[in-house]
Amino acid sequence: MSSWGKGGSRSWRKVRQEVLERDNFECQLRFDCCIWAATEVHHTTGIAGSMLARGMVEDEADFCVSVCQPCHQRVSARQSRAAQAQMNALRAKRRKLPQLPHPGER
Repeated sequence: MSSWGKGGSRSWRKVRQEVLERDNFECQLRFDCCIWAATEVHHTTGIAGSMLARGMVEDEADFCVSVCQPCHQRVSARQSRAAQAQMNALRAKRRKLPQLPHPGER
């Protein structure tokens, strides 16, 4: 059974609480939409495919900051757009095949 509905694994809940307390429950991003009261934690490095995902990092809290919900939405949307643009560029690069002359045009 997934632990998602309960806020993640026990170790993540511990890291999350540690980060919130370290940052005094204040948003560290402070975009113009900020409400200051941090209730969420954001990974400053991409977690997919990183050492964090593979459990190779000792202190995950070093790669996290406390954020309010509006700032978290904004930074996540930015990261999502950047990742999508990067994937689109890779796909476009793969689609480009070498242009060989037509056999009848040689």
